[in-house]
Amino acid sequence: MIQYYLITMGPKLVELKWEGDQRPHGDAVLHINDYDIVVNEHKAGYRNNGVYIFKDGKICDLAYSPDDYGCLPEWVKLSKHDFGYSYFSECMIAHNSYVPFNPSEWIMGESYLETPSSLKFQFYYKAVPIITDFYRKEDGATIKLTINVMFSLTDIGGPTDHMTEGGGGGNGSENYRYYYVNGEKITLRYKSGFENGCYITTLPDNITCPEVVISKSEINDAITMLRKLFSNFGDTEYLDCVGPCKVSLDTLPVKDGSDWKTIVFPISRTASKQRKYPFG
Repeated sequence: MIQYYLITMGPKLVELKWEGDQRPHGDAVLHINDYDIVVNEHKAGYRNNGVYIFKDGKICDLAYSPDDYGCLPEWVKLSKHDFGYSYFSECMIAHNSYVPFNPSEWIMGESYLETPSSLKFQFYYKAVPIITDFYRKEDGATIKLTINVMFSLTDIGGPTDHMTEGGGGGNGSENYRYYYVNGEKITLRYKSGFENGCYITTLPDNITCPEVVISKSEINDAITMLRKLFSNFGDTEYLDCVGPCKVSLDTLPVKDGSDWKTIVFPISRTASKQRKYPFG
């Protein structure tokens, strides 16, 4: 009964005071539950200074990767009701909202488009959010993982494969952003500005393109590609917790456990060009 309470109700923040390296223990921590956050008021202040996590009767350090300011350790048990979101919404952990995810503990469910989702664009690419449900084997917890897939129009120079984003710049009338694909740098030039109070980006004057509508078959093929890429996850990966039981990633490993990139699905509207799907 107590174990059920801990899993469903989530962590709490406990404030204590101690000096030096001798952390409270024994009777002084009997009121603290596993995975609660403990703050040493003598050291608290900047970001996660003085912030610890409790487990097995001990006050333990946070992990310092992937965020060297401190984040949840790989061994933390994330509650079924919010998958750790309360650590961040209640300001227990600062500077990041990373939660550990061990793929071996989960079963992959369906993948589908975020609703509503526009499938029209008139640019080099369109980032489309795709959601995949995952179910935890132990207790049936459900999380929704969102990843943006870049549908790229190769006819006008859009990226042809998964890529790493680079920097950018501009001269006031035209901007550029560059990316690395297969080790080579490609540059996409565009115009930007405000229209009806909204910031928009458009193609430069020397490139014309009709409006493109992503087809249902292209969506289905992109989902197939995405689900295959999930098999490249390592033993434990960190996801960004954006809401109760909602997580996201900006990139995925395109090789086994490494080489994380923005996911690209190239499309073409030129009949003479054969489309190549980047399945790995």
